[in-house]
Amino acid sequence: MGLYSELEKSCAGATLAVIVLAFFGGMMGAAALVPEILDKNPGGLTPEGQNLALAAAKDAPSPQETSSSSDFSPRSRSLAKGTPASAHQWAERMFTAGRSKDFGAVPFGTQLLHRFAMTNIYAAPVEITGFRLGCCCVAATPGKRILQPGESTTIDVALDTRQFTGPNTQTVRVGIGPNPRSACVLKVSAVSQTDLVFKPERVNFGTVRHGQASVQSVDVEYHGALDWKIKEVIVDKELPLEATLSEPVRQPGKVGYRLDVALKANVRPGRIRDYIYLKTNQADFPPVPVLVTATVEASQGLAAGVPRPR
Repeated sequence: MGLYSELEKSCAGATLAVIVLAFFGGMMGAAALVPEILDKNPGGLTPEGQNLALAAAKDAPSPQETSSSSDFSPRSRSLAKGTPASAHQWAERMFTAGRSKDFGAVPFGTQLLHRFAMTNIYAAPVEITGFRLGCCCVAATPGKRILQPGESTTIDVALDTRQFTGPNTQTVRVGIGPNPRSACVLKVSAVSQTDLVFKPERVNFGTVRHGQASVQSVDVEYHGALDWKIKEVIVDKELPLEATLSEPVRQPGKVGYRLDVALKANVRPGRIRDYIYLKTNQADFPPVPVLVTATVEASQGLAAGVPRPR
């Protein structure tokens, strides 16, 4: 019995050794096959993996390639989730024109707007999944929610200076996905001056018909001890607008201007939401922005494709 017992122990040990060797041998063989499999299918081994594997632009990794490694060859790609910091990096790379805007000093009550340009540099669709706003004085609107590869849009960030006085910086956290999810932060800042006021706070033409000229006015008032002056009205030559300026009031402690803005009759149908700027004699401050909005509707003849009668 003792002999048989020793033999059984020896056989059991040998069997276990064979199993262990076979297991590790199989693992080594599988590891040897991984590079070959990835070379044949760099996007992943499953349909889900293929959908997640985005081929990046020339100088940027894809959303799935979020590891700290700088080698983005097919053999080094992974579908594993990256760190939060690296996840932010792939989203930020789509905002090539910048992610912050400083409006400088503006009149209290000014409605500010900046368009942040965004381009999908990746080889699969990306989606703007939502926004997290810093306060009620800021709002964000995407031009499009889903971007195809190579497609661009803007995220309009509005800042309402009626909600604060003095310097203020607000953030908009943009969620981007759908999988994996990432985010980036946009920043807008301004100094809301209580000594400078617009009445009304913007130039608003409302809705006008194509071919119809229109004029709107804004009173610009300065209350303070400075010898404050508007030196120039700056209108981008691409805008269908003309502006004239008059100075009806100049007295100690108060300066008043009347800004008349004309919408040209030949403007194309669509929405206008842009700025003209007032350059002042305060060299330390950038030009003061004045928001101009309008909706130009096509005439019935244009809508039906019939030429307008002369």
